Amino acid sequence: MPILKPPRGSIIDYSNPISRGLVGCWIMNEGTGSKVYDLSGNHYDGTLTDMEEVDWRPEGLYFGGWTSNDHAITPYYPDLRDPFTLLYNIKYSSTGDNQLIGSHDGSNRCYLGIYVDKFSYGAGDSFDNTTITHGFSVGEWHQLCLKCSGTIAALCVDGVLRGFFSYTSSGASTLPLWLGDRNYSASRANVTGTIGYAYIYDHYVRESNENSLYFDPYQIIKQPDYHKNTTYFLPFPIGVHPFSSLLTHGGMQDFTGGINA
Repeated sequence: MPILKPPRGSIIDYSNPISRGLVGCWIMNEGTGSKVYDLSGNHYDGTLTDMEEVDWRPEGLYFGGWTSNDHAITPYYPDLRDPFTLLYNIKYSSTGDNQLIGSHDGSNRCYLGIYVDKFSYGAGDSFDNTTITHGFSVGEWHQLCLKCSGTIAALCVDGVLRGFFSYTSSGASTLPLWLGDRNYSASRANVTGTIGYAYIYDHYVRESNENSLYFDPYQIIKQPDYHKNTTYFLPFPIGVHPFSSLLTHGGMQDFTGGINA
């Protein structure tokens, strides 16, 4: 990941136009504990399941794959009739069926991942893992994106379009969104790798904004102002220099000379 993570206590900068329509924002900067906090203000905080303290890494949160059952449960239920965008930063540790994010109740699907050299995706009544290649390597950081307009979806890697597919949907998923898996009991597919951040938007993010987030993913985040409303106590009266007597009575030269005498 090329850019240093914002510290804990950071918030969304809603003066940045790229923040418009942000539904969920998890930047995995907690470093400890059993929660991944949503910075969007919508309180979609994720609860870690079957994960350990060692899974926290400086660059994000490590998910141990199928045998570990690692995932984070959020209280967000995506409505697939509306446009949305899933944006993810990931470094996979292995190939295979890896599901980054999702909610899949059997009828209404909303998930994104990889299957060897192809995308594994689902939106509404459409899903596949055989047609659209993703073109990236295991062990390297990449930004994956699923953008849905309501009927057409685009799949992108590192700001580059990889393919389209069409879909229809009857409504909202009856299951909450998971991070690190697609929340589908009939077929689990947990991620093996480290997730750096995950964003969800309530619209089809334009290409220029997606590219901008690829080069600077934390531009929408404002770091805490630790100096705001802070009272400082000085050891001498304001406006009085602590060495004023020296400066007005012989200066520093006399003071130094006294030491050397």
